[in-house]
Amino acid sequence: MNSPQVTPHSTPSSQRLPNWRSAGKAPNAPIQGQSVFLLPLDPPRHGEALFKLFANDEAHWAHLPYGPFADAESFMSWLALTVSAADAALYAVFKKDSNQVLGFLGYRQIVQAHGALEIGHVNFSQALRQTRRAIQC
Repeated sequence: MNSPQVTPHSTPSSQRLPNWRSAGKAPNAPIQGQSVFLLPLDPPRHGEALFKLFANDEAHWAHLPYGPFADAESFMSWLALTVSAADAALYAVFKKDSNQVLGFLGYRQIVQAHGALEIGHVNFSQALRQTRRAIQC
């Protein structure tokens, strides 16, 4: 059996961080940026616009484990199921001052007790990809 590698910077796994605490839940509130804002994703409110945003963008789905969706109904079903996951918090991305939807993204696999989460479900439209707005998301 291999022993764990120990370096001068190693901390024994049994040693607790004295003031560590969970960051808490992801905010269920708007998040403001300079040129975008994020709203908690609400499938009935945002789903149709998001479906239309990606409906004709076959390349968008190339590296995602879901999609493309045949119709709005199948996208809406997937979106509702994804948003309802207990370990996720998704946000719709909007262009500031125009309320134009640009995509969605969120946190997933949130484990508060471990202080861990993943940034996932990153779905940026062509208008958002590789822009300053994307960096703000």
